[in-house]
Order: sequence, then C-alpha cells, then structure tokens
Amino acid sequence: MTIETKIQIEVLKRLEKEKSLSWYAKDEKWVYITTNGYYGIRISKYKFFLNCAFMKPMQAMVSHFSSDQLIESYELTITDEIRNIGAGTGVILRCKKFDTCIRSKILKKIFKKKCKLYSKDNKSSIYFVLNGEIYAVVMPVYISKKESGLC
Repeated sequence: MTIETKIQIEVLKRLEKEKSLSWYAKDEKWVYITTNGYYGIRISKYKFFLNCAFMKPMQAMVSHFSSDQLIESYELTITDEIRNIGAGTGVILRCKKFDTCIRSKILKKIFKKKCKLYSKDNKSSIYFVLNGEIYAVVMPVYISKKESGLC
C-alpha cells in the first residue's frame, strides 16, 4: 500500500472518531494534507480520493513544499541512534553541522526508498525529497546539544 493511501486512510479514521482534525490545501496538481501538524504530505490529485469538505483548509501549507525551501539546507543521514522522547522514540538525523531528531513512528510511516532528507538547522523542518521534489515535510523533535552529543 502506498504512503498516499495510508495517510488518507488515517484521515478517514480520524474523521470517523473526531470530526475534523485534518487540514488540507490544493493547487493545480497536488493536494497537501496533514493529520496532526507534525508532518504534511503531498498527494497527486489523481491519487486523492477524500472529500475535503470534512477537513480544514490551510493554504499556507503549500509554501512548505516549494523547492526554494531546500536552498541552504544540509543533507541528513539517518543514524541508528534512538532517543526516548515523551510518548515514543526518536531517531537521530545527522549532517556535518548539526544533529536533529524525528519521531520514529513518523519516519517509518513516510520514508520511501531512495529519498533524501534535508534541513537548514536542528530546529527547522525536515524535507523528504524524491527525484528532486519534496513529497513530505516533518517538524523535528527538539533535542538539546547535550543530548545530541554536540558541545
């Protein structure tokens, strides 16, 4: 099952239980959707099957998927390091300049083979890029410099 389908099924389950806890935005080719504000994903209109009338509009989400976001960003490497973070675990992502952290559950859900991860710094959004285009944006989990191993 594709990531796009899984996310839409998750939205349907939330709509069934909690009414409207999902947000969306549209442009000519894509629908952008988030279920919780921690991550957003871009879905081609021809693969999108939900009725947006039950979700809240958030047009500002489109700007997060602009390739301009990758300017001055650093490519991240997924490490084997796991941190306990509140409710769950986080995976440390690393580049030459900084470490950042992402929720393990989200990484597992939206990671695609051969995608590359980018971020501007340890507090900035993390961009999931495939074939030169951003398909998902994730907010990092804050880790202190002491926790990250950097001094």
